[in-house]
Amino acid sequence: MIVFTCLLYLQPQLLAAVKFIAHLVNQQVAHEIIALELLAVLLENPTDDSVEVAVGFVTECGSMLQDVSPKGLDGKNTALHIYAFVQNSFNMLV
Repeated sequence: MIVFTCLLYLQPQLLAAVKFIAHLVNQQVAHEIIALELLAVLLENPTDDSVEVAVGFVTECGSMLQDVSPKGLDGKNTALHIYAFVQNSFNMLV
């Protein structure tokens, strides 16, 4: 967790690493539990950066995760939608 917190300051590198992990999951080189754990870490204490990385990750491998483990992704999808809604509402007010 400390590693991901530190890496959030290096967002471009983190996005590249997360995209790589997503490709490994899509090719079934890495197990889907790794993907779900990564989402859990990113959304545990959501920030703008961590949610952006999580959205990018779900964009890359969300379809495969939905097919393989639909129950594992349900809670994460809900969290992403709620956060995106709040963020969009805030942006409209500003």
